[in-house]
Amino acid sequence: MYTLKESDHTTWTIPRLSYPVKAAVMELQYDEYGAGNPHRLHAHLFAKGLAASGLDSEYGAYLDEAPLEVLMQNNVMSLFGLNRRLRAASLGFHAAFEATSSAPSRKIARGLQRLDFPPEMVEYYTEHVEADSVHEQLAVRTMCGTLIEEEPEQHANVWFGAWAYLHVEDLYGERMLTEWSA
Repeated sequence: MYTLKESDHTTWTIPRLSYPVKAAVMELQYDEYGAGNPHRLHAHLFAKGLAASGLDSEYGAYLDEAPLEVLMQNNVMSLFGLNRRLRAASLGFHAAFEATSSAPSRKIARGLQRLDFPPEMVEYYTEHVEADSVHEQLAVRTMCGTLIEEEPEQHANVWFGAWAYLHVEDLYGERMLTEWSA
C-alpha cells in the first residue's frame, strides 16, 4: 500500500520546514518522484511491476486483504506527515526507511529474479539498491541533521519517528514469520 504512494507523507511536511531542511527534502523527493520523468516515479515503477506480475496496480486495491500492521504503517506515516508538531517524526520515519532499505531491496530483487518475476517488478527493487544508499545519507545527515541543528528540541521527535518506523516494520515482520511457519 505504501509503495503506491511512496514518499507522499514526507511531501506533506515540506511547507512546515525551514528553507535549508526544505531544500534537503526536495533533493530526495525529486529522485523519489522520478527526477522529472513521470515514468521513473518510484510509485509508478512499483505499479508497473504489479501489473506485469498480473496484480492490480490501483491504489487501495488490496485494502481488504492488507494485514493490520500494513495499515498501521500507513496511518503512522499520514499522522506524522499531516501534523506540523510531528514534522520531525515524519523526517525520522523517512530517514529510518532510507537507512534500512538498500540491502533488503538487493535481496528482494535477487529473489524475484530467481523466481522469474517480470523485469518490471525486479526493476523497482534494483532502483532502490543504489537510490536508497544515497538517500540514506541525505535523509539522516542533511534532512534530520539540519533540522536538529536548527531546532535541538526536535531531536526526540526525529528519534520517535525512526523508532515508529522500525517498530511497525518489526510488527509486520513478526506477523509474516508467524504466518509462514504455520
